[in-house]
Amino acid sequence: MMSKLDACLIKHLSLIKVILAVNLLVLAVLLAVAAGVLHARYEGTLPLYRLWLGGGLPLPGPVVLGRDELMSADYRDANVALHRAFYQSMPDRLHRPLHMPAHASCAVVGSSGNLLSSGYGPQIDAHSVVFRINEAPTKGYTADVGQKTTVRVAWVGAVHKLAAGPGQDLVLTGVLPEYASVLLDHASLFATYGSVHKVHEHYIQRVRRYTRAKTSTGLLAVFMATTLCDRVDVYGFGQRAPGQWDHYFDSTVSMPNQGQGHDTVNETGLLKTLQQLGYIRLHAGVR
Repeated sequence: MMSKLDACLIKHLSLIKVILAVNLLVLAVLLAVAAGVLHARYEGTLPLYRLWLGGGLPLPGPVVLGRDELMSADYRDANVALHRAFYQSMPDRLHRPLHMPAHASCAVVGSSGNLLSSGYGPQIDAHSVVFRINEAPTKGYTADVGQKTTVRVAWVGAVHKLAAGPGQDLVLTGVLPEYASVLLDHASLFATYGSVHKVHEHYIQRVRRYTRAKTSTGLLAVFMATTLCDRVDVYGFGQRAPGQWDHYFDSTVSMPNQGQGHDTVNETGLLKTLQQLGYIRLHAGVR
């Protein structure tokens, strides 16, 4: 027959087991958090987590500059004549607002080679707004990238590669004096678009606070979409190999960490973080 002492010992042993199990669980959680913090520190994404904790996501607008701001003294001091010449001759229709319906579902389509054989085309085209980056084409790749383009976000240095864009909104990013001369040089091309805009300098500065190096046009477009859209799906982002970016439409393989000022580790981490926080859905494509 079990004595009171034996019963007491069994009771205490059971309690010790529970305490040990709880402590092990807490330790596992702490180790996971520590690993996550170390990984986030390596990727340079801790500032974005801090922004989220402070209620700063999505980033506030305005995303693009208005015509009045572009014509103000702040934005034409460096190249007054160029700005005036372009904006006085620009058709009024190019000053239309961005095509952004209420409660928009948006697809941001990058240029990664992981889009090839993905079959994403129909689901990309099902979105109410589709962002594309720089000169990335649709012709010949519609099964994988879709054919719809609503907004094209382009760096001024890539403007010479752009095709005509009937009905599309064109959003340019780059240094303003550079931007003004590009506008003049490509006035006939821009006339084919539904509207032409410049990313607001303040918005670019906000994004750059959370990127460790020069912000790529693609990452900027993703942040823009989180500000403007209710739902954001991201396609065509991803490295071919560590530190290497490729395109679905040509054989180019760039190593941005070694010359273009982009940080592939940081940008990949930021996209993963935006997904973990519920602001975007990443579609990995095919490798």
